[in-house]
Amino acid sequence: MFPAGLVTGAGIAALVTLQGQDPTQSNVTLVAPGGTVYAGAAGIRVAGNLNIVALHVINAFNIQFGGTTMGVPTAPSVNIGALTTAAGAAAQAEATQASRRTNNVSVVGRERAARRC
Repeated sequence: MFPAGLVTGAGIAALVTLQGQDPTQSNVTLVAPGGTVYAGAAGIRVAGNLNIVALHVINAFNIQFGGTTMGVPTAPSVNIGALTTAAGAAAQAEATQASRRTNNVSVVGRERAARRC
């Protein structure tokens, strides 16, 4: 028995295991139009392109592909610039409110002092 190209493990795999294989021929299309594609612990490994047609894709972090993909959700990215801008605006608003409170106290204090005279 010649073990060249032997692949072990579970899950769904379309891999290039022998020298000279064309990765563009190792494509996978998974179709569950009313259901779920569950990558699970074993995962999905594809040397070429991966297409998924499903209402839900679970454990997408356990999906690897070498070409392009359609239907695989990506983790939402955080817009750091927007967070920084929002934090700065909140700090500025707080500073403005604090300044107004200080100014209002001094105006009220002067009015009370003026009435006493």
